[in-house]
Amino acid sequence: MKKLTGIILLLAILLSVLSVSPVFAKTEKEMLDEGHRFMANKSYGNAIKAYTETIKQFPNSSEAFLFRGLALTTVGEIDYAIMDFTRSLTIKPNSGEAYFSRATCYLLLSQFEKSIEDNKKVVSLEPENYSAYFNMGVAYTKLGQYSEGLKCLDKAISLHPGEFPLYAEKGSNYFSSDMMDKSAECFKQASQINPTDNYMHLMYGLALMRQGKDGAGYFREYLEKNKDKEWPKPVFRMLSESITPAECLKMAVDGEKDKMMQRKCEAYFYIGEYYLIKNDKAKAKEYFEKCVATGVNYFNEYYFSKAELKKL
Repeated sequence: MKKLTGIILLLAILLSVLSVSPVFAKTEKEMLDEGHRFMANKSYGNAIKAYTETIKQFPNSSEAFLFRGLALTTVGEIDYAIMDFTRSLTIKPNSGEAYFSRATCYLLLSQFEKSIEDNKKVVSLEPENYSAYFNMGVAYTKLGQYSEGLKCLDKAISLHPGEFPLYAEKGSNYFSSDMMDKSAECFKQASQINPTDNYMHLMYGLALMRQGKDGAGYFREYLEKNKDKEWPKPVFRMLSESITPAECLKMAVDGEKDKMMQRKCEAYFYIGEYYLIKNDKAKAKEYFEKCVATGVNYFNEYYFSKAELKKL
């Protein structure tokens, strides 16, 4: 009886130990890998759950906070993502990846100064990180600090030449600062790298028109090769005098309802440019103001309009 009691007691002790520290408990790496597999399969909700479980077991896992932040960013939970990146940096203060991820979130929230601050930390840790220079170029340009933005974009291009977004953003920087000849060059380069991007062709032709060149002819030639009428093709047609601004605006709002405000933002800007080319500054100002009033501050057209209003 004593022997049986001793065995029962031993089993109870073993079960108690196992409940606290399971023999078959997963390692931090195994738990992280599970989250990574969900991320690779674009199952972001499950990835968030997996990284949360990792954090429960390993509360000082900087990687778990980092990757949960990335998953949260992907599903649009930007504020929570920033909290996770900040926690990751508390644990691992010299993580360039965490700084860059948080900087990208600040950029998405139009918190440009904070984005620049974090990206400066990235390049101090990773001097060859062209994406951080690109993000700083975007942020400086949006703030209207064009020369600083240009320095960052040139640095990004020197580190990673031939990348489409770099030339597109450099073209935007030059357009906003009224350097239309250089803007046209950059948009042309971007359109050659990515020939299917309608907006690069649109901005190239517009920059030509702003110089008094035959951008309208370029639009007509482009439309001959691309006969579909999807947005933003109505803008091409308006700028080449095939339709009126009112018709262009109608085509913008007649599209997908969930994109109506974004389309209005774009249409208002391009209509403003239409009137600016015709030297009707009052009308141009009216439409640039309408563009800014949409509040669609994640579109370049919003910032182009703000830049134009400062010059009018």
